[in-house]
Amino acid sequence: MEHEKRYDTLIVVLMSSIAFAADAFTLFAILAFGVPIIGLIIFLLSIFMNIVAILFLLFFFIMKGEKNLMVWIVNLAGSLLGLILPVKFIWILGATALGNSRLMRKLALDAALIAATVATGGVAAPAAIGEMAGKKAAETGVKAMAKRAAVRAGRKKLEQELVEGGQDKPQRKEEDQVSDEALGEAQNPFEELEGLTSEVQGEEEDKFIDMTGRRRRQRKRDEFIDIAGRNADRDEEERRAA
Repeated sequence: MEHEKRYDTLIVVLMSSIAFAADAFTLFAILAFGVPIIGLIIFLLSIFMNIVAILFLLFFFIMKGEKNLMVWIVNLAGSLLGLILPVKFIWILGATALGNSRLMRKLALDAALIAATVATGGVAAPAAIGEMAGKKAAETGVKAMAKRAAVRAGRKKLEQELVEGGQDKPQRKEEDQVSDEALGEAQNPFEELEGLTSEVQGEEEDKFIDMTGRRRRQRKRDEFIDIAGRNADRDEEERRAA
């Protein structure tokens, strides 16, 4: 169950109205910029009004205790572009939607990673995921498994910082909490290799102990037979002597 929405409908409508009014005046100032003197005055006035509107809008986010990194990245981009461009309305709608929905933040992160992959031909996207793979590794054997595990770890770290960071997390009961292995998350290849090695060593030790125990039992059995045989020979000699 997702956490309660941080921005209710009334707050969103109020912020959007302020942003829309500022955008409308900015658009008018851009269209009037070609008029000598008056156009320049209107344009400078629109910048001043945009600064006031942006500070007012950012104040709403601060008052709501917004701490999510992804939301503040959108706020930074929107506030800088909104100084001279009519994009504040889109900025507010996007930022409040990200602040209210974990699903939206997850989709935004996936879209950003896909865009980075397409733009760089698959080169920069792995590097963008928290330096997930380190040095380039061969796509075979344990190195490939380690690289895939590093990619998953980097992606998980990004999701924790950008998707979950600063947001209220839903409380779940202990019986509803499932381990990563139960969810099918791949185990670290080095841990898996270490586990297999431990199992093999354990089997070999068991075989050695079992073999040693059998040898000891066989030795005791041979000693018992030898002692019994000697006692029988001695009894036979005593009977003959008698």
